[in-house]
Amino acid sequence: MALIKCPECGKEVSEDVDFCENCGTQYHKTCSDQNGEGIDSTCPERPVPEDVKPEDSESYTDTCSESSESKDTAKRICKKCGNELEEGQTFCPKCGKKIKLDDHMKKRPKKGAVVGIVTAVVAVIVALAAVLTSTFMSVDNLCKRGDYEAAFKRASGEEQLEVFSENVAAGVSSMAINILNDPSSFVLRDAYHYGFINEKGKLGGYAVLKISAENSFGATVSSYILYMYDADKEIWLNYGMYSTIYSDRYDDWTDYFCKDCMRDAINKGYMLKEEQIERINGLAESGKISEVEFIDRESISKEFFEKG
Repeated sequence: MALIKCPECGKEVSEDVDFCENCGTQYHKTCSDQNGEGIDSTCPERPVPEDVKPEDSESYTDTCSESSESKDTAKRICKKCGNELEEGQTFCPKCGKKIKLDDHMKKRPKKGAVVGIVTAVVAVIVALAAVLTSTFMSVDNLCKRGDYEAAFKRASGEEQLEVFSENVAAGVSSMAINILNDPSSFVLRDAYHYGFINEKGKLGGYAVLKISAENSFGATVSSYILYMYDADKEIWLNYGMYSTIYSDRYDDWTDYFCKDCMRDAINKGYMLKEEQIERINGLAESGKISEVEFIDRESISKEFFEKG
């Protein structure tokens, strides 16, 4: 197939087409045969298509038929003559009709781009929903989700102490579950949090859990677990598990000291309410209790606590 140069734009095109696909100039084969290089644009016999005007630029039709090669590729058809067009053609090579791409066909996004956009939009919606949910959710529901930080910020007055103490109990319960023979058997029965201002002016504290769980023999037993807060290291430490805290007999001084601390927590500290115990057990059953983070002890007012 021989190529000839268009005298208007200089683009090489097939001699078999009637119009330049780049600029729309109509071919006159007599002129082409005479000069051998192109079409004489000054030839008086060369007809000029009436419909090739700058303002006349109707778009091609878009027939979204699925081809065997690609389901995403839409055929581009000239509205005037029905000739199938190729990508990048500005004029129909058959009739010279100027082609105007519809906006939605100029830049058709690829599947990957569409998926990326949709994923980003969904992520934004989910994040926004989470923010709105936390903004309008009650303190109790935030605690039920284990979002104690948001619950604490939402609460005020004595309610902050309740959220703070529940957070401590949930956090040390997560620690206690990890030391059991059968973590899935954990059930929290009661919990106490006793905070006090130590000699350095920092908030120390005891946390006592009364739990039931299966022992190594498969029997369900009840125990007390003592946790103490190290204000210098800012961590909760396990100080042992005890079958009872009310006894006149002690194994040693450490046994006496730990049981005395637990009695202080029970007698002087905050005792969690039944609904708080249920929320912590719910977090344990769902596995979300491992995600609980301790609230910064410096964020709560020390007015709730006495010097100890």
